Amino acid sequence: MVQTNSKVINLCIIEELEIYREFYKSLFNDNSHIKIMDTIHDHDYTALRMAIVTHHPDAILFGIKSLEQCIVKELEDIRKRLPGMGILLLIMNYNTDSIQYLKKLAASGESGIGVFFRYSLQRVDQLYKMLASVSEGQIIIDPALSGVIFSEKKIPAILNKLTQRELEILGLIAKGYTNSAIGEALYIDIKTVQHHITNIYGKILAETDMKKKHLRVSASRMYMENMGNLMAVPAVD
Repeated sequence: MVQTNSKVINLCIIEELEIYREFYKSLFNDNSHIKIMDTIHDHDYTALRMAIVTHHPDAILFGIKSLEQCIVKELEDIRKRLPGMGILLLIMNYNTDSIQYLKKLAASGESGIGVFFRYSLQRVDQLYKMLASVSEGQIIIDPALSGVIFSEKKIPAILNKLTQRELEILGLIAKGYTNSAIGEALYIDIKTVQHHITNIYGKILAETDMKKKHLRVSASRMYMENMGNLMAVPAVD
């Protein structure tokens, strides 16, 4: 069992996917430093508000497939209701508008907030430490998101048309990864990598006057000019 700190963290969970709800229950029930106060399905914000008023949790764990603007607004309202409560968001995708609202949310208030991609979690103790951090008022951002959250530069429309996985693969291409190296880094087969790259090039060609010749180099340069290493896979300490 991983030790976080001496304080017991009272936690409410709202999670879209059943498999993750069951995983969290199994994981946290085995940890004496985290107590689950309530587990809420999907986007039942009414139930979440009631749970917050009833239990006054130290933190909420919010697991979602896609970070949407409406979710960030709901979190802002929740934060006002219980300003000392930490919020940990585990996401799979996001859009431009939601990131801009999230930036405002992270910059306001005194309570802790964390935003991480699900795939960034590679060890159990990472999750424990993040919950402890947000419950103590800290702000923690996935390195793959920090560039866009704290940058004044908006995501260009062409890149916003790419899926989260496509952005991640384009970022690795820009760093010089071969298709086989991308597959190894993301634990996907080479055919899947090639399929994603075909989709990336198709979307880029549809929106720009780029020529098919040297498309890999041109797409990499466009990505780096606009996003830097935004989607770099974060290191694990």
